[in-house]
Amino acid sequence: MENTSKKVILFRRDLSISHRKQALQRRLPVLREMAVTFEKLQIGKVTNEAYTDLLFSSGVIARERYQALVKDQMRKANISLDSIIDGALQAKEIVLLDVLRQVAGIKNSVSITDHSDQLHLIQWENGEPVISSAALREIEEIESVYAESDRGLEAYKLQQKALKALSEYVDFLRTGSTKWKPNVEGNIFETDINTGRVKVIELDLEWAVAQ
Repeated sequence: MENTSKKVILFRRDLSISHRKQALQRRLPVLREMAVTFEKLQIGKVTNEAYTDLLFSSGVIARERYQALVKDQMRKANISLDSIIDGALQAKEIVLLDVLRQVAGIKNSVSITDHSDQLHLIQWENGEPVISSAALREIEEIESVYAESDRGLEAYKLQQKALKALSEYVDFLRTGSTKWKPNVEGNIFETDINTGRVKVIELDLEWAVAQ
């Protein structure tokens, strides 16, 4: 297959791009609520690393950090009683589980048609969820169709010519006619099983030429 010097964009699904962006925007308020809960762990604000950990690893890194924090606080306070340390750890775990429930709620609210399954596109800046320019470019890339070879580009051009010719044919048949009615499946053409070539469906051809 002969490649073009670069990919040639054929079209973008602008409506889908808009839907994806809006869907992500709708997730920002609940992510901000989650961030407020996360800060109660006292291990810092939500970062890209922390968000990825919560989204895909059930808070493994967050748990390690709050455990290290609690143990350090207890050491500095000269507290070695296991019951006190365990109580402090349990209190942090309750907060982390609350954070994970919020994250799960966000993930479970996502539907295929909502397009916000792209939660990984959210970035975090100073503890705030944002949709970066890189994320917007990725959304546009997802909803873009390219020709990546000379043959692919030629196929697209021929397809567009065929669609134009078909539209002109249908417009002609409809104009000034009260008889226009494609076959029951809405088709005008079919593929000849013997030759593999496209042909006009006979019933449509008969009345078209007889007008």
